[in-house]
Amino acid sequence: MTDLFSVLPKGTEAVEEFIWNLRGTYTILIVTHNMAQARRASEECIFMLMGKVVEHTATETMLVTPRNRGTADYIEGRNG
Repeated sequence: MTDLFSVLPKGTEAVEEFIWNLRGTYTILIVTHNMAQARRASEECIFMLMGKVVEHTATETMLVTPRNRGTADYIEGRNG
């Protein structure tokens, strides 16, 4: 994973690397509006809008081929 983190600020890199090191031992929940960070730091994503779960799936699936139009609009910058 070192190559993935080589362009990040040191603080962000340290936190995301720490999260990956805990994978499999703990369930970690992070909240971010940064799609690049969501891709780097998670295996699953939940997209919520107005307090309701809109979509929950594997991160890569959601970010590449979201099932819900609202999710796609947010990811592509049309909403939010």
